[in-house]
Amino acid sequence: MTKFKLLRWLLIIFTTLLLSFLLPQLIKMSSESSTRYDFTYYSSVVRQFSFIRMGKTDIIREDAQGRTYTEEQFDSILPLFYYRQMLSDGRMPDSIHGTAVSIDRIKKGNFYFRLKPRDVDRPKLLLFPMYESMSGRVKLDVPDDVFRCSDRFEFIDVEANSVNDAKSQRYQQAMERAGFQFPAQWVAGIPTTRKAYDEGYFIKDASGQVFHVKQVNGKPFVNNTGIGDEINALHFKMEEAPDRRFYGFVFDDQNTMYMVENTTYKLRPLPFRYNYQSENIMIMANMLYWNVNISSGKGKRTIAINSQTLEKVDEVFQPAQPDTWDQLAQVVIPFRIEVEHLNSAYVYPKFFLSSPWSWMVSVILALMWAVLYRQRRDKMSYTTCIGWILVTGLFGFISLFFYRK
Repeated sequence: MTKFKLLRWLLIIFTTLLLSFLLPQLIKMSSESSTRYDFTYYSSVVRQFSFIRMGKTDIIREDAQGRTYTEEQFDSILPLFYYRQMLSDGRMPDSIHGTAVSIDRIKKGNFYFRLKPRDVDRPKLLLFPMYESMSGRVKLDVPDDVFRCSDRFEFIDVEANSVNDAKSQRYQQAMERAGFQFPAQWVAGIPTTRKAYDEGYFIKDASGQVFHVKQVNGKPFVNNTGIGDEINALHFKMEEAPDRRFYGFVFDDQNTMYMVENTTYKLRPLPFRYNYQSENIMIMANMLYWNVNISSGKGKRTIAINSQTLEKVDEVFQPAQPDTWDQLAQVVIPFRIEVEHLNSAYVYPKFFLSSPWSWMVSVILALMWAVLYRQRRDKMSYTTCIGWILVTGLFGFISLFFYRK
């Protein structure tokens, strides 16, 4: 092979790979339409799911039995969701099916939880502020230092950019007395002052045990939760709920999600399967029911859970509708390279194969090339080009056509 032919094929290979990245992106940008799911919420009044969907000319509000409602009527069957509007109208009920309703109970029972795979698989700044959990003040104070926990527990003075040896030693000794084995695998917490109270951090040690670490009256508080004895805790997401009923949610290697009860650290499994690495979850909770929305490329599941027993009450599924991009990708594109991903905040090249139907297009393009350039004298180049199109499809065809001379 001459240097000219070698250079030509290097250019063809490079252009084919470049097209496998750029062309799918252009097609996706011009044809993709995001899936819109109906707003779904479990009614504590009629005890079934209610929906808001867009009609041809107006907004349709209905329940699972197909009964339609006006906007005011819809507020009335979802009083715990539209409680501000109900209070403003003077229509807030005193009780719902025998359960007393008050503003204090509504506010304490409401919380909003959301987790995406990109929130988990992303670069993390492994420096955390340790707030005072028993300050007695409404507003949390920002400390002058941050800590890191890897091979050891260290506090770093932010202004001096130096290790606070005395404070680090106190926490290091407290961790060791509690049985913590370094290095730490992960640290979970809410490192912000924009919260009503502070419960510190949950840290998984080298042996798989999960420890609760916080600062109480200026002293370290370290407690082995025992979570590691029951499950393999892969991820922990804290949620400081208004009623302080639980610390947050922990996820294991069996696609099970657990609520971690306050003080006792008891694990309460939730009645559904959820993969935190590939699915989005959103919980809209009220004092009577949790509305759990789990979405992926297949569709959205909405699960109603009794807030006290954590038992499943009802479930509904809305399948995702394939858009123009999905249909084109299955037919035209044999493979593609992506550097940005829905389930990760990291940027790296990843190779995706398409449907076997796309290879039919590759065969058609290869036949077209065979007919158009059957008079070429270089038979080896002729057959090589046909093979290249069969493997790379549209991308290879465009590259060969561009460098055909």
